[in-house]
Amino acid sequence: MRVPKPLFEQTIGVPLLTVLFIYSNSTDLVGGGGFAILGLLLLNVLSCRSVPKQKILFLIYNLTFFLFLSARTLVYLLMPEVADAVPRPFFTPEIERQVNILLFLSLLITRVFFSASFRFTAILDHKPSSDEYITKIRSISKKLIVPTIVLNVAVLAEKIAFVTAYGYESYYVSFTSGLPTVLIRVAGLYPAILFLYLATFPNRRATYIQLLLYACVAALSLGYGQRNGFILGLVFVVIYLAIRDVLTPERKPWLSKKLLLLGAQMLIPLIIFLAAFTYIRSDLEIVDQSTATLIGRFLASQGGVIFNLGHTIDLNDQFPPWRFYSAGPVIGFLKENIIATTVFGATVFPNASPELAIGGHNFSFALAYIVNPSYYALGGGFGSNFISELWIDFGTAGVVVGSALFGLLLGRFTSMLRRGGPFFIAFMFAGALELIYAPRAEFLGFISPFLSMPTIAVYVTIHMIVRKSRKRVSRISNGHLDF
Repeated sequence: MRVPKPLFEQTIGVPLLTVLFIYSNSTDLVGGGGFAILGLLLLNVLSCRSVPKQKILFLIYNLTFFLFLSARTLVYLLMPEVADAVPRPFFTPEIERQVNILLFLSLLITRVFFSASFRFTAILDHKPSSDEYITKIRSISKKLIVPTIVLNVAVLAEKIAFVTAYGYESYYVSFTSGLPTVLIRVAGLYPAILFLYLATFPNRRATYIQLLLYACVAALSLGYGQRNGFILGLVFVVIYLAIRDVLTPERKPWLSKKLLLLGAQMLIPLIIFLAAFTYIRSDLEIVDQSTATLIGRFLASQGGVIFNLGHTIDLNDQFPPWRFYSAGPVIGFLKENIIATTVFGATVFPNASPELAIGGHNFSFALAYIVNPSYYALGGGFGSNFISELWIDFGTAGVVVGSALFGLLLGRFTSMLRRGGPFFIAFMFAGALELIYAPRAEFLGFISPFLSMPTIAVYVTIHMIVRKSRKRVSRISNGHLDF
């Protein structure tokens, strides 16, 4: 089935914005170039209106891109005094122009390759298998959810207690868990086990119960100052329900209009809460701020991730060569896994140390150390974004290739799910969350779930148990079982 092409966006809107961007010659983040970037983001979001559930990942990716890389521009256009009140570094006009070029180019390339890959995707129903293999996986994973969620809550409770006693900033420098390592490892398997269970496409009641529990556990991350875990938990619920409507459609929608209306009603209160949470976690008082000002300051501060790209361009000669930050998750897996550290004695640098920043492959650590060593030593950081990593490693060509890859993955996501079994689908669920968070995180973060040794070990074990059980049942049914 060929998906209809949005006429205005493709034939008029995108070319018009491209011309505007080229001829604006913008040398600041809020000039004609910034306006063109906001316009392209809007067109990307509007292009999802025809089949929003099939394009859910592309839709959320663009919203994330806006929040972290363009929101400050919008705040400056609507409330310049609020944007100016949020501290920002100042760059030369040429650096700001380069930032705009990289942002617009990344969005444009992602859109082009998304459209090319999604346009000819066959829209076929995925029927959940009634095969005993699927049933056994569902049964085993459901049983494993109980101990992993209990331990996960215990780990979160310990972090909450630490932050309550010593403060939010201290968590990044001096927190060490008092729980046994094996229990922490098991606790960390909760999302992987849950995703595997959901990948078997259980019935409606069981699905809603598990999604509600997952959202509640994600909300606990707020207790130790983390917003991203909570938001990504809510985002996964939306993505999963949309995917169920695409792959396993029923007469009653999974992501119904009633749920969408409820979500829309809660959106503004949620944004206000997240804005206020910035002050709450740092024990600051909210003084003389209207709701609009509070939201504006929140968007401007989140949109400050764009300055990471400015720092990268400005200080590129201070980064150590050949670190390949864009491959950081893969290199980290090869160097820091259990076998590498215990058998081969691979070096593990202390937290917030200069050695970790300069000798490692984590871009966020290197950036924080180069920009503000004192802030880095106290546990502070600026985060990362995939454009900065690709640019520092491979220049503009790297940004083009990386954005094209993202476009292909976003466009083929549901198609890949249709062809996969429960284990592959579970990995894809975890990878999808990392992919949509890439504007604020690592380029290859979406590969990280595929490199998790504990997850791989558990999945292989479950697979072997199910296969062995099936063979045993087969021998019994054929009268070949030896007593």
